[in-house]
Amino acid sequence: MNKLTEHNKEVLENYKKLIEDEHIDLSSPLLVSSDNEYLSSLKRKIMYIGQETNGWVNYKKGLSEITSKKLEEEYYNFLKNKTYKSPFWKFIKESLEQEEVASSIIWSNIFICGNKIGYGKPARHEKLLDMSKENLIFLNDFFNPEYTLFVCGPTSPYYVVVDSFLEYKDSSLLGRYPSKSSPVIYDDKNNIIWTYHPGYLRRKNLYEETKEKIKILIK
Repeated sequence: MNKLTEHNKEVLENYKKLIEDEHIDLSSPLLVSSDNEYLSSLKRKIMYIGQETNGWVNYKKGLSEITSKKLEEEYYNFLKNKTYKSPFWKFIKESLEQEEVASSIIWSNIFICGNKIGYGKPARHEKLLDMSKENLIFLNDFFNPEYTLFVCGPTSPYYVVVDSFLEYKDSSLLGRYPSKSSPVIYDDKNNIIWTYHPGYLRRKNLYEETKEKIKILIK
């Protein structure tokens, strides 16, 4: 059992306690696979961080049916077989100029989980924020990624988690944010890139420009 397996089990335990104590509806947590096949297949290590995963592996029979092993399997199977043609996934595939993401991408999100049903930001809760901050820092330390790419706007409450990560990394991006005039900001010491979500980039006609900048940065 590696440290990621142990971490994922702890995340799930804390998630279940949060659901039971606070009576809130959230999707299952997004747990990065600790499968040796996945870990050994990573030719590059690019941490790709979105906003939240609404509707991820919803449970029907209660929390007891969800296990960290099942969630890890869903994660790896998704990367191998189900990466949809959404702006989020098209953006990273086109930026890396490849279809296969399972050999390059460590996918995570600002929030460890999203809404169980529907769209939008998950219920803001301090425990959820803390869990999400700790998860990103753990993944950074475990994988030591070549690049970390955030694709979320500098809006509340996402920036709270991003800023916590930037502070941990002593990043030059701390206190800075993407803007429409500068949609990509980059910390060349830590190889951290921050831009808007690809859906927003498309709506604001910034998608192609931003994608080309990411291509240059992620050599």
